[in-house]
Amino acid sequence: YSLGAAITFLSLACAGGTGQVGTPYSATLAVSGGNGPYAFSIISGSLPPGLTLDTTTGAITGIPTTPGTFPYVAQVVDVFGRTVDTTALNCGITIGQCNGQIGDFVWNDLNGDGCQDAGEPGIPNVQVTLWTGACGNSGIQVATTLTDSTGHYLFSGLCPGDYFVSFVT
Repeated sequence: YSLGAAITFLSLACAGGTGQVGTPYSATLAVSGGNGPYAFSIISGSLPPGLTLDTTTGAITGIPTTPGTFPYVAQVVDVFGRTVDTTALNCGITIGQCNGQIGDFVWNDLNGDGCQDAGEPGIPNVQVTLWTGACGNSGIQVATTLTDSTGHYLFSGLCPGDYFVSFVT
């Protein structure tokens, strides 16, 4: 007698790499072998806040909200109950803090020409508000600050995107 059976091994690879706070993230746990459909889960550790695992596809997606390194162990189970995890692979996702900046100078345009000329002083304590979106569109308020004693302001820790500022004197 001869038994013709194909043994299909199941393996799982990490989804990971790096992302940035506030920037859409997408990666997929890579399964090979076994027989679908598959069920994916995180059995130890955690994904970065703002990211979720699609338990049917293995896709990890979302917009991360917190910087840091987030180790995890993923598991997949195939239709026949075969199980494998990523314990030996040291999976993790590292999320970096955004480092963009927007800043400038609010000054008293003494001659009213709309240009900053030598000798025109900065204006302290002007409220500056940073908004998301393109100028002229209603955006979401990101932050508010006051100009310093020399008229300067700075918003830092910003992710890539469109922003505009408004002023209240």
